[in-house]
Amino acid sequence: MTTIVPLVTGMVGPKLQEHGLPNVMMGVMQIQMVGQQDPLVAEGVKILTGATMGNPPGDDVIAAYLAKI
Repeated sequence: MTTIVPLVTGMVGPKLQEHGLPNVMMGVMQIQMVGQQDPLVAEGVKILTGATMGNPPGDDVIAAYLAKI
């Protein structure tokens, strides 16, 4: 988390601020709340969470997810 969050903040911070989210963690919280209502979003959150924990998804997992959206 100490490596990923600053990296992601640098990449998406300004865009998040355009949408009223002051930082990446607020963005994550918003996405998790949407995931509670939408199973497809929840699946994507699970994939991203796994990746941030050092378990990046295989190409097959990504392809299967993208085929759903």
